[in-house]
Amino acid sequence: RMENGGNRLDDRCHLKLFRHPPRARNLELSQNMRAFVMNTVRQDNHDLYEPTYEDYKKYEYTEQDGFLNALVEEVVINGFNNDLCLLCGKNDLCQHSLNLKWSSILSVVDRNMKHPRHQKVGSPLRRDEMLALVLYTGCDCNEDLCRSQRDGDYEKWKWFDRCLWDAIHQLSSREKGA
Repeated sequence: RMENGGNRLDDRCHLKLFRHPPRARNLELSQNMRAFVMNTVRQDNHDLYEPTYEDYKKYEYTEQDGFLNALVEEVVINGFNNDLCLLCGKNDLCQHSLNLKWSSILSVVDRNMKHPRHQKVGSPLRRDEMLALVLYTGCDCNEDLCRSQRDGDYEKWKWFDRCLWDAIHQLSSREKGA
């Protein structure tokens, strides 16, 4: 809408709050889209990472946070710590702490955990699952996750993949339809 002359306050606020995966603007639609690969046989899918007993201890798993520490660590290790900060852009060297409520993406996670729609389905998600959904729907690491998996590298984003799968599984089991 902004490109078509839209300049409403909610458009500008949306741009400040959400960073969508980059798309080239001057390309044909077919060049801008990635092929969606769907395996028709479940056995063709790559195995989902299964956390070990050591993972539960190392990442201090809790019923509320799940593997939040593992997911945050993975995002930082893979060079996308700017996705965890509301103040920094893609090329900024982020110096902000995740503990600062006003600058951390975890404030978005916590707000979404209390959202009426989440509560309406019984608040099924842990914080790690909500963070995975936020990262997938509005951050740059989403594109790297997809690229890595298309290239057959499932280890790079094993926690992101695991938490995202868990979130989708939880929500799909609660969905009732219209």
